[in-house]
Formats: sequence, structure tokens, C-alpha cells
Amino acid sequence: MSLALRKFVLSLSVLVIVLATTFLFHKTQTFYKLSAAGKNYFDAGRMKDALPYLASAYRMNPSDPHVARTLLLAYRELGMDAQARDILERIWETRPTDVGMAEELADLYYRLSEYGKAAELYHNILGRTKDNARVAKKYLENLLWQKKYEEALPLLVAFTKDHPQDLEAVELLADIYNWTGRHDQAAVCYRTLVAARPDDRSLLLKAADNLRWAGRDEEAIKLYRESLDEEEN
Repeated sequence: MSLALRKFVLSLSVLVIVLATTFLFHKTQTFYKLSAAGKNYFDAGRMKDALPYLASAYRMNPSDPHVARTLLLAYRELGMDAQARDILERIWETRPTDVGMAEELADLYYRLSEYGKAAELYHNILGRTKDNARVAKKYLENLLWQKKYEEALPLLVAFTKDHPQDLEAVELLADIYNWTGRHDQAAVCYRTLVAARPDDRSLLLKAADNLRWAGRDEEAIKLYRESLDEEEN
């Protein structure tokens, strides 16, 4: 290779390096400008204004944790759960042992009515944590939404024994007993609930209906009368 040709090749290589460096510099500057503008709008509570800047910055560098988290929060504030899910799934892929992140994603699946995915993730979390009452309850609720009553029943019985003060869980158990034709067992649960919430007319009606279906008409009539008294009051 002649000296002139070597000089030309060297000059060309330097030019390519300069152009690439300049491109990367401008791209980096653009990313920071976009992310900064989006963060400023976000901090000011202007989510709709923040969104295009944050989304553009995220497309340029989806691995940036601060942009990803801010965009995720903006989507949530705007009720855009489906878009938030896509980001949260990507974050969780990089942090598969993060129980808090898994719980956050499971909750999002639950809000999106993706009950199968949510139940699978809640079950996974329960296998890695102890005495997580909130996740256990969410897992049970997911099974119920999928109408997996027989699968949920023994788990809910155990949960209410461990957490007898959780009246919402007791009511879920009463409802499952009712829905599956176990009316006498449902009546026991409803009796506990009525004693704790005597002014709850909808609960009185559920308890009365259950007694009627169990053939316990006199007890049902008494509760129907109590519900009418509550309505009048």
C-alpha cells in the first residue's frame, strides 16, 4: 500500500470515528434533554406533558432505571395500565429475585383482569416468603375470579383460621360455602359477620338468602325483617 493510500485510509478512519463519536454525543445529549424535560413535567404533576418526552427517552435507552420507573409511574397516574405492564415486565426480567417487583407486577396483572398470570406470580411469591397475608389473600381472590372454588376453599379456611379478624376473608369464605351449596357452613360464617356488622343490610340479605336456600325459613324470615328495619332506618 502506497504512502498516499495509507494516509487516505487513516484520514477516513479518523473521520468515521469523529462522526460516530459526534453521533453518540448528540444522541446522549438528546436522551438527557428528553429525560430531564419529562422529569420536570412529571415533578410538576403534568403527566400528559411528561409522557412524550419520557416515552422517547425510554425508547432510546430502555435500560435506564430512572427513566423506566418515571415513565411507569406516569402511565399509572394516567390509568394506562397496559402500557405500564410492558415496562414492569421488562424491569422484572432484569430483577427476577426481587419479591417487591414481582408483587407489583402481580397486582398490575390483577387490575388488568389477567387473573391466571397474577395467580401464578402470587403463588411464586408465596413460595419465597413467609406469612405474607396480603399476597395470600390476593392469590385467593384470583382463584375466585377464575371460579376455582374447590381449589380456593381449603386455602381460605386455613387463612381465616390464621387471620380471624379479617372479616373480608370471612365473608369470602361464607360466599364460597354459599355458592357451592354448603349452606350450613355458610350460615356459621354469616352469623359471625352479622354480629360484627349488624347495620350492613346487604350482608343481612345474603345471610337470609343462604338460610332460605338451606331450608331454614324461619331464621331467614327473621333476617329479612331485620334488613327491612335497616332500610327504614
